[in-house]
Amino acid sequence: MDGPRDKNDTDSCGGYVLVIGATTRPGALDPALRRSGRFKIALRVPDEDARAEILTVAVQRLRLESIQSI
Repeated sequence: MDGPRDKNDTDSCGGYVLVIGATTRPGALDPALRRSGRFKIALRVPDEDARAEILTVAVQRLRLESIQSI
C-alpha cells in the first residue's frame, strides 16, 4: 500500500489489515501505539532451551555437511 485507500477501491485486501510490530524496547514506543487493543499478543524473548528448540526446527530441512549439537 502506497497511501490511503478509498472505501470503493477495488484493490481492497478483504476488509481487514494485519499489522505485526516488533521491538526490543517496548517502553520507548509512543503510548498511543501501546494503548489497549492495539497489539493483543506480546511475545517474550525465548530462554536458552526455547532458542535451541527454535534452531533445531529451523535447520531440520537443511542439508548440513555435519550436525553439531545445538
